[in-house]
Amino acid sequence: MTKIPLLGVEKHGSLSKKVIFFLVVRLAARGLRILTMASSSDFSAAEREAALRRQQQRKGAPVKFLIPLIYAPALPLIRIVLRRNPVVRDRLFYGVLAGAFAHGAYLISDQYDVESK
Repeated sequence: MTKIPLLGVEKHGSLSKKVIFFLVVRLAARGLRILTMASSSDFSAAEREAALRRQQQRKGAPVKFLIPLIYAPALPLIRIVLRRNPVVRDRLFYGVLAGAFAHGAYLISDQYDVESK
């Protein structure tokens, strides 16, 4: 192994100075491109504030996705608890089921709305 003085790396077997130099140049160019794409001068103050608001809203699990954890176990419990009163049992069961489908449709329509923007 030989040390390449300018790059501060050691030469391993088949790697030559040209290959290592090429890799360093490619990495430097990629790093420069990333820095220029994400410069803060490209964004206005309103865009930065909007991005911060979106990040703050995304913290934690949204409650709308946790609602099924409430009504999913409620459906069998309704069937078990109200077994002696079939009219109330069926109306409540189908009402909760309709609410679950409506909630699912709301979630899907919300996602399609976000994708279309």
